[in-house]
Amino acid sequence: MKQPSGFTMIEMIIVVAITATIFVMASDFLLLSMRTEDYADEQNQAIVESRRALGVIVNELRETSPADTGAYPLASVEPFEIIFYSDIDKDETTERVRYSLEGYDLVRGITEPSGDPLAYNTTSEVTSVLSTYVRNSENPVFIYYNEDYPADLTTNPLSSPIDIGDVRMVQIDLEVNVDPIRLPETNELSVSIHLRNLKENFKL
Repeated sequence: MKQPSGFTMIEMIIVVAITATIFVMASDFLLLSMRTEDYADEQNQAIVESRRALGVIVNELRETSPADTGAYPLASVEPFEIIFYSDIDKDETTERVRYSLEGYDLVRGITEPSGDPLAYNTTSEVTSVLSTYVRNSENPVFIYYNEDYPADLTTNPLSSPIDIGDVRMVQIDLEVNVDPIRLPETNELSVSIHLRNLKENFKL
């Protein structure tokens, strides 16, 4: 006897199940692609932001000079913070400049001299975030070298406690990653700045 044409109920159920599975897989793939693209965009933006921050630091640190109070050009040299004096806005007034890693943010603090006699009142410091997603939790952001580098690799880079008067070059390393769990590859940015206003005989 000839069987009736068309799908049986079981066949229809199988077709619907296969179609639903394909739809779910396609949707998951699309969502994953969109999320990956979003992460890539955020990572690229974070890298651009960090490169811009390094450019700012290079310009300011390269021109470090004595404070308007007569203090030495470098005030503090730590693995995750550096404080120095520089006329960052070319107004013939030397600002106190602080860069530090706070959490995952690279923060810039500016203090203008004021009062009579002149002083740098850090309570009036103006802060801003120059770079985010900086993951240097274990590796230092700021690395310091003396005038004998690179010939002297025994004492360089300088180790704590550092004599501020010995510092002649600063290396800045930023490890940038928007989300280490989702993006295991961290982008490492590095730059070195010679403190050209500090001569060999410029000591504390």
